[in-house]
Amino acid sequence: MSDVLWQALRDVQVPQLGQSVVDLGLVVDVSLKPDGSAVVDLILPSSHWPWADELLEAVEAALLAQPAVLTAQASIVPEPLWTPYRMIDLLKADLGLPRQELPPLSEPGRSTASRLR
Repeated sequence: MSDVLWQALRDVQVPQLGQSVVDLGLVVDVSLKPDGSAVVDLILPSSHWPWADELLEAVEAALLAQPAVLTAQASIVPEPLWTPYRMIDLLKADLGLPRQELPPLSEPGRSTASRLR
């Protein structure tokens, strides 16, 4: 059933970005409890994202459209933080990003020269 819920969320588009909440990596978790209540945790691209309420409503509506879902609750969670590397590979490629986030060039408090010895 979890796959059905993920697919339903894939149909929820973020109009301002023209992509689905799943493809953008905004969905952290979705589950269906035995009583028919669906719960989804979302993260936002920024803490001051003005369309959060609209997004929550669209996500809940998509879940409620599924036959097994009797109630739906979407929530914004503070962690993990969103980064572009949560997006699907196709979107990262469109932005010119590598598939995986690159490690930092140097560790904090440690010079590059000491790493080369």
